[in-house]
Amino acid sequence: MDAPAVPTDTAAFPHLRSAIDRAWVAERYDLVRKQAEQYLALADAHKDHWNYGNALHHGNLYLGLLAHREGDLDRAQDYLLRSAATPGSPQLNSFGPNTLLADRLLAAGRREAARQFLERCRAFWSPQLAQIDSWLEALDRGEHPDFERNFLY
Repeated sequence: MDAPAVPTDTAAFPHLRSAIDRAWVAERYDLVRKQAEQYLALADAHKDHWNYGNALHHGNLYLGLLAHREGDLDRAQDYLLRSAATPGSPQLNSFGPNTLLADRLLAAGRREAARQFLERCRAFWSPQLAQIDSWLEALDRGEHPDFERNFLY
């Protein structure tokens, strides 16, 4: 079965994340990679679009999840930090970052990567600084914060 075409126009730009989500659930990792890379390329071409920050966050998130799945923790960590290097978006500013990759890297012993990710997310998720502070305090105590509430964003 051929993969669906990757949208390239501005109207389709906000919907590419849903396509990536579906490909991930279907374990179509080749398609996840292709679509995540396309999402980032579209972001580069649409820097004034409201979805720009979402694309930076989620494109890098999925590439990082793929790297983690492949056992390349250094690359996964790099993508995690890139995912936080976003100006934000209406969704990210309200609901916060997706923390799935941070959670997986923390479980793999990459505590400092999780810390840096959270610190960088302060730039766009200011209404929930208390949540970030709580997660950082848990890291300081040597605990694994419960990131699950943000796995879906």
